[in-house]
Amino acid sequence: SKRCSYGRDRVGALRYWRAAPADATKVVVAVAHNGLGNQLFQYAFGRLAALETGASFAARKMYDREGPMAPPRVPPHTIEGWNAFKAIFGEGAGGDTDTMKASCAELTPTKKEYAANGTTLLVERPADARRLAFAKQLRAFAEALDSKEPACLTIIGYWQRYALYAGLRGPLRDAMPLAETELSEDPGPDDVVVHVRLCDGPVHQYSYFSWENYFGHVLPRLSPPPRAVKIVTACPQRKPGVVRDLLANVPNAEVVAPRIVNRKVAGRENAALVAADFVYMARARRIVVTESTFSFWAAFLGRADEIHAPGASILPIPLAEPGYVFHDVKSERYWGRWNGTKRNVDYAYTGEGEVSGARRRRRRRRR
Repeated sequence: SKRCSYGRDRVGALRYWRAAPADATKVVVAVAHNGLGNQLFQYAFGRLAALETGASFAARKMYDREGPMAPPRVPPHTIEGWNAFKAIFGEGAGGDTDTMKASCAELTPTKKEYAANGTTLLVERPADARRLAFAKQLRAFAEALDSKEPACLTIIGYWQRYALYAGLRGPLRDAMPLAETELSEDPGPDDVVVHVRLCDGPVHQYSYFSWENYFGHVLPRLSPPPRAVKIVTACPQRKPGVVRDLLANVPNAEVVAPRIVNRKVAGRENAALVAADFVYMARARRIVVTESTFSFWAAFLGRADEIHAPGASILPIPLAEPGYVFHDVKSERYWGRWNGTKRNVDYAYTGEGEVSGARRRRRRRRR
């Protein structure tokens, strides 16, 4: 689109989206699906697209007839994630829902209806892209942006590329403020909060972050040492796995179970638990996350100024963001920081110990 104007940062990514003049004829709608972490990528991308186009913005849960299940219905974790989202960010985070309802056609996964009633889709999901090629969608999307006709620009996908959000941690924190929430407990200023997603092994394409390959290389080297290590997880404490290993190896570690105490959360109890865990992690000043969309956003939108995160992942790696320390469990390299001059991550340790300057140079030559 002629409206698009991006800068580039030192990692070669899109650094900012420039706000366009307000356009009351357009509304960008982010459709939320899958769990909370995925929905936050969808919401953030939609907010940025609205900023770029000058359009108003709205977000909604996927409707039953858009769902991938047979008969068509929304998967339960989508409903749980949406209820948790509203609990974390407030009901008003849905944006301009009146314009959305007045302007946007109901969607069905058929090619003929993708442009019905002025509604233009930008869909990234594989099944949708097979029905309508993504390149054609982009052209239609750009034409709708530049048209003087009213348009509903509906976005469905995953949008999990760091290039979309690079350098935008501050602006996105301003655009996505957490609602005022009273928890039953909060992390202390001298605590380190740890998120454990996978309990005892890898799942699908996600790596397993264990005491041996990850936490044992991170927690003992923290400086200053934390007053306490607070573990946020849905994993059982007594069964073999990473949580039991953490409790056995870290004397001041404990599993926390925060609750929201100042209001009710819609839906089943699990949505309230998810929301409370997210808010708790977002309040940490020091946090250790794993390969998880959920903890990615808790760290990215939260208060932390020291964030330990995977250095190799199927998820975006916030290379140039201040405060991030990277740990690559696949190559067994730890305590890495982004070097803008060299345009790579400099790691201080391997699984065996400190990385010497000569070993760093040999690794760079091999790469």
